[in-house]
Amino acid sequence: MTEKAICKSKRNTATFFGMIVLFLILLLLKNPSVAAECVMRGLSLCAKSIIPALFPFMVLSEILIACGFGELFGKHLGGPIAALFGISRESSAALFLGFLCGFPVGARMALALYDTGRIDRSECERILGFSNLPSIAFLVSAVGISLYGSRSFGILLWLAALTSACLVGILTRKKGASRSDAPIAIAPPVRFSVFPSAIANATSAMLSICAYILFFEAMLGCLSNVLSPLAVPKTLLALIYGFFELTSGVRAAASLSNPLAAAIFGALTVGWSGLSIHCQLLTLCDGRGLSYRFYFRARLAEALICALIVLIFAPLCL
Repeated sequence: MTEKAICKSKRNTATFFGMIVLFLILLLLKNPSVAAECVMRGLSLCAKSIIPALFPFMVLSEILIACGFGELFGKHLGGPIAALFGISRESSAALFLGFLCGFPVGARMALALYDTGRIDRSECERILGFSNLPSIAFLVSAVGISLYGSRSFGILLWLAALTSACLVGILTRKKGASRSDAPIAIAPPVRFSVFPSAIANATSAMLSICAYILFFEAMLGCLSNVLSPLAVPKTLLALIYGFFELTSGVRAAASLSNPLAAAIFGALTVGWSGLSIHCQLLTLCDGRGLSYRFYFRARLAEALICALIVLIFAPLCL
């Protein structure tokens, strides 16, 4: 591609995003009271569900990372995971924490490994694609119990998300890609300063998550106000909300009158996780020159697999 063509492509991209931003500004100016109400609702949601479900997990996971959990896990337990997914032993810790604690824990550890040269770019891109699930605490408490009135359905959602991520990781494994024999770094010494640092890092990440929720709540609320006179089907609204934001998406899915449809659309949203979380990931990865092609393909595949699993097992929970 010539320099002239590259410049033209950049101008077209800038024009496209400029038009989107202008549209959003007009949307806010047309619906200021709706935007304010949605921000207040988002604040209530963060205070009542999101922060209680995520913040303690994020603090503890930060402590684990700072105490060298990646090195210890990779040395003693990482071999089978490394062989199964074709990754290094230390990366297996990022995968394990991502599965257990949810976004952004797995991503933060994977990026830390990449920044220190422990894993290469392609491995980091793969891990980002299937290690960042919604946490089990969020799915069981904020989704299963609060929205669907079923703890068992929240557990099913987490198991479906976990299974879909594992399948994507295994199916995209390259033959001979395992680096389980890579040398393991020595775990750093544990100091008391780990605890206040963990609190600070978790607070920063929590503020970022809540900020994205508030922004997308406001935008989606204004968009919903514009679409409401058009009698848009609730299922389509659930898809739109789920595409942009995880919490709004599962709330819209749970409001569907058909229980099975509510379960399936909720699973699609959980597997995809929403553009809001993807933007948070891009923020974390900024400046590293990573490709996100595999990431978005993986999230789409995980959404479909997750929905299929819930379609089969949801009648047992609802």
